[in-house]
Amino acid sequence: MTVQSSVEIWRDYETDGVPASGPHEPVKRDVRQWGSMLESLLAQLGLGYATKAALDADLAHGANTLAMVYADATAANNGIYVKSGASGAGSWSRIGDLPDAIIPLTVTGGTGDAIVATAPSTPMAPGRHLYLLTPTANNTGASTINVNGTGAVAIKNALNANLAAGSLLIGNGVLMFWMTDHYQLLVAIPPDGDAVLADVVQAKDDAEAARDAAEDARDIAIATIGMVVYPTVAAYAAATVSLADGTNVYIANYYASEPGGGHWCKIASSPPSHGAYHTSANGKYAILAETFPNFRMFGARPANADNTPYLDMWNDYCDANTNCSTLDIGASNWTFTTVPRPIWTPGIPWGRTIRGAGRVSTILYTNYSVPDYRGFIHLLAQGGGAGLIVRDLQITSQKTDFSCGAAIASHDGHVQKLVVGGTITAGNALTATVNGTAVTYTVGGGDTAKSIANGVASAINANVTIATAGVIAFPINGNVSVISKASSPATVTTGTTGTTTLTRTVLGQFTTGFITLDALVITSANGWSYPLLLDGTRGDVNPIGIRDVSISNCSFFGGHYASVLLNCADGVSVTNSDCILAGGASGSLIITGTATQKSQNFIWSGGAINDIILDNAAFGVITTGKVLAGVQNTSATDSVKIMAGSIVGTAQTNWTNSAYVT
Repeated sequence: MTVQSSVEIWRDYETDGVPASGPHEPVKRDVRQWGSMLESLLAQLGLGYATKAALDADLAHGANTLAMVYADATAANNGIYVKSGASGAGSWSRIGDLPDAIIPLTVTGGTGDAIVATAPSTPMAPGRHLYLLTPTANNTGASTINVNGTGAVAIKNALNANLAAGSLLIGNGVLMFWMTDHYQLLVAIPPDGDAVLADVVQAKDDAEAARDAAEDARDIAIATIGMVVYPTVAAYAAATVSLADGTNVYIANYYASEPGGGHWCKIASSPPSHGAYHTSANGKYAILAETFPNFRMFGARPANADNTPYLDMWNDYCDANTNCSTLDIGASNWTFTTVPRPIWTPGIPWGRTIRGAGRVSTILYTNYSVPDYRGFIHLLAQGGGAGLIVRDLQITSQKTDFSCGAAIASHDGHVQKLVVGGTITAGNALTATVNGTAVTYTVGGGDTAKSIANGVASAINANVTIATAGVIAFPINGNVSVISKASSPATVTTGTTGTTTLTRTVLGQFTTGFITLDALVITSANGWSYPLLLDGTRGDVNPIGIRDVSISNCSFFGGHYASVLLNCADGVSVTNSDCILAGGASGSLIITGTATQKSQNFIWSGGAINDIILDNAAFGVITTGKVLAGVQNTSATDSVKIMAGSIVGTAQTNWTNSAYVT
């Protein structure tokens, strides 16, 4: 019985190759015969062995049984075998190759012109297979290949000629077939060179077209929004800029050496009152135009020896742009070796916020010397108006001599303004006399009203006598604000020589309030006088004292005098916070005031407090898990309740209308 092939059984048309004869319907009898033949063959070839040794060890099969060896380490052993002899005797003989249409050749050595390779099998009929070779080196001319150690034979091109240079390229697979005494490429690269070149040229044209389209899109975007990009501040400073005033400019990174600080600017022909701008090679100014800038946009970075100038720059920027109110300081360690100017919000519609990425990830390190009352972050929020917020930071002093002032401080006071005016002339001397102590600033070449104000303020703050008397000076928009926290205004006079003038204006009394502190850790190596100081002792106006302060989730570790001092503070609410001894410094919570202005209407709740000192304190509640070193109070303390899990040490009762709950 002759079994038809699958091509015959499932042909498309009744007469093969003749569509007009109509479609052919397979005859089920033919299908069954073909399938039975296939099943018979599969049954015969149902034995498989990984090695020839395993095959030879299994003779328990009848004569003419077929089997295959497929993974023997000796390539010539892989193939199809037939059994001779009765079951349990006889032997196996290789009669054919494995049914691999393509045999992979793996390069194991040699050179580009003399290849050494291995194959998983050595065919008995090599001409019936294709061979896939992936070169590991380019050939330079006529080439040979040695497969499985059978000896080197030539590789010829599709025209049966020796290979030209570049016919075999590293990483480009080629198909070959066996021609009795050599391998022959199905396709040779040199004869196809024109086609390859055409493909390369087309790819080049396509890439150039895509590039041109991208550049066109960029130009359209720039034309549409009026924006030009500079990679860094240094790149802008080196450029000759001919853009019109008001053009948007984007600085992609502040520094070339590190990413970050990208920011928008607007082109102008004259500089602003603040320092957040860049100057091109031809004197065009790119002025920061960000509503919510981050610290890096001003040039701050952890590698700087002192980041105070950039904090002051943000402060100045907010003074000149009332729509700017928030500074984000990213997660890193930031160093400050000079004290920043106070953050003051007189007469503006909203306050300011300084926020980090988290109180264990944004760490501000300070290292300078100032009077006890001066704060690193010194908050002067206009009472009854805009507020100030500080949150998600750790503030750490690197001093060990208690000379770093307060970490966070605020006070009320009397404000006077010194105005720089006239014609600025180098060599002119400006004098400010504060409470009888005179300081002088000499105008330098290239000075502006802003730089002169900076110099005058620095001279005032650097004078120990003035500082000890509780007077702070800081520049704002080319003027100098002088605040005295004493009960009476400081006596301030000015004097000038030459055409540059310094004149005084009295702004009046200043009451601070609306301060929010959240998620802060204040700690040091004996550096702070106070981690937190709220001092409202100037008592000659009504309402007096520091007012409306909200504190939550904060830790205040030891200072020289106390961890926290509330002095003449009204309406302070503290939740989930602690006040702890650290490094041998005081961990006290001191709540005090004066006979005419007590600290009052306060609430404190949270973790442990080292010790509590109450004097001229009224109408308050302190709730804590534990007081570690006792409570001191005076008869001037009125209507205060302390609720503690335990109080270690003395719990004094020198107070009025007050009580403990333990």
